[in-house]
Amino acid sequence: MLEFSVKQQTLHFFYYVIVGLSVGILFDLFRSVRVRYQKNKPMTHIMDVVFGLSCTGYLIAVFYRLDGLMLCIFNMIGAVLGLILYFLLFCRFFRAVFQKMLTIFIKIFKIVLYPVLLLCKIGIKIFLFFKKQFLWFGKRFLKWKGRFKNYTRKRFGILRKKIQKN
Repeated sequence: MLEFSVKQQTLHFFYYVIVGLSVGILFDLFRSVRVRYQKNKPMTHIMDVVFGLSCTGYLIAVFYRLDGLMLCIFNMIGAVLGLILYFLLFCRFFRAVFQKMLTIFIKIFKIVLYPVLLLCKIGIKIFLFFKKQFLWFGKRFLKWKGRFKNYTRKRFGILRKKIQKN
C-alpha cells in the first residue's frame, strides 16, 4: 500500500478540488443544452444519462491517473468541496458563457446547413412535380387501356361472331 506524505495529500486534495470544479463546469455545459431542449422529454433523459456516464468516466480516469484507483476520504471531500465552490462562485458566469456559446454554435450550424436544407427542399419539390406528372400519366394510361380493351372486345367480338357464322 502506498503511503502519502502530508505534502502529497494536500496536493492531491487540491487536485480533487479542481476535479470538483471541472465536474461543475461539465454540469453547467450539459444544463445549458438541457435548458435549450427543455420541452423535449426524451432529449432531457438522454442528456441526463450522457452527463452521468461522462462524469463517471471522468472521475474514474482521474482516480486512476492520480491515485491508481486508491480512494481516500480526503479525495472525496476535495471533489465535493470543489463542486460546492463552483456552484457558489462560478456557476452564473459559466452558465451565461455556455448559453451564449450554444446560441452562437446553433447559428453557425444553421448557416452551414442552410444550403443542404435548400437542396433538400428543391429535391422534394422536383420529386413532387414528377410524382404528380406520373400520376396524371398513370390515370390517362388506365383510361386508354380500358378504352382499348373495350374497343378490341367490340372489334374482335364482331369478328368472332362472323367466324362462328361461317
